[in-house]
Amino acid sequence: MLLYMDVLVEITLQFIMASDSNDKLYYGGSDSQNSNQQEDNSQTLTVNASACEFMELILKQVEKYSSFSNKISHIIIEPLIDTFYNVILKKNYAMQVNIINLLDLIFKEGNFQGAKIDAFSYKEQQEDSKLKCIMIFKNSKLIDCIIMGLKSEVSFVRQKFIKFVEMYIPYLRKFTKENDKFKDDFRLHVMRLIDCFCELLKKVDVQFFSKSKKIGNQGQSIQKR
Repeated sequence: MLLYMDVLVEITLQFIMASDSNDKLYYGGSDSQNSNQQEDNSQTLTVNASACEFMELILKQVEKYSSFSNKISHIIIEPLIDTFYNVILKKNYAMQVNIINLLDLIFKEGNFQGAKIDAFSYKEQQEDSKLKCIMIFKNSKLIDCIIMGLKSEVSFVRQKFIKFVEMYIPYLRKFTKENDKFKDDFRLHVMRLIDCFCELLKKVDVQFFSKSKKIGNQGQSIQKR
């Protein structure tokens, strides 16, 4: 079963990572060429999205098998982060949401830290999981992805990243309590996120909120009359 699952996960991962080599339109070409290219890109995105949904199903199916869940999570996490970074640079908003859903599932339900054990677990696997977790969390690429996503021009996507941060920071904090080696990195991650949120707050139009408050107060005064 494990070998079959490994192959299935690897194939699904390849479909998630797949990208059209011609994913940018060449406007010098004819209308028919550009139209064909758009169709190819659309088909590739459909395959990517379907693969993400299928990977979610796999992760949910193996949740009760802690050791399998842990192994699969660690197989896919680095390629997912690399793909995440690329789709953010390409402003592929649909895939950003799909991948952030996968990452959320991995961290919350995928036994990523190897804390849960089952009949197939062994001590070396738990120690190995901790080391791999530290390597992933120390890598700046994931936090770079999160910060770029928080600055997204699309409000729905930006909201998804904010919700992810609400889960991710307490998750890292808990991990830091159990792993002293990660404390400095955790502090840097938090500082970067604070700077990002401060930068976003500077762009907020406070006049909109003051106008909304005035309208609300006027409505209340009318009702009292």
